[in-house]
Amino acid sequence: MNGFGGSIDDFPHFDNADGKRRPFIFGVSNSSSRVSPTAMQLRESALKALMLRSLDGDAGAYRQLLGAMSEQLRRYFALRLAGGPEIIDGLVLDALSAAHRRKSTYRRRDPFTPWMYAIARYKLIQYRRRTAACLPAEDYASFTAEAAKVA
Repeated sequence: MNGFGGSIDDFPHFDNADGKRRPFIFGVSNSSSRVSPTAMQLRESALKALMLRSLDGDAGAYRQLLGAMSEQLRRYFALRLAGGPEIIDGLVLDALSAAHRRKSTYRRRDPFTPWMYAIARYKLIQYRRRTAACLPAEDYASFTAEAAKVA
């Protein structure tokens, strides 16, 4: 189920060279994961419009915004962490909750996505600090030894 009420199978798909079906995402080439500048501008303007409508009290726009951002944040955290889906989903929830609590700090004239990703980045840093503090001493020693070999 995605944030818009349908399943991922409701989206158009393309078959990758390896034979696996992948969802087609507007503005993303089938051969790479780069998003065109035009698609990013369209996405930013749509997300900002949803945020402005939600600040004006439109609950439907707020649900759409949360759904769209949950998908983007899931990708954001998955690219930066090796954790399982429960960790990523927890970070998505933390980021969306923080954005909800702090939405009064959003300035209407500013772009939306940098504001949202700043919150997500802060949550990622918090998570890394929390989990680094839990690393046993013997694991820390082997981790630093491995890091020294790479450097």
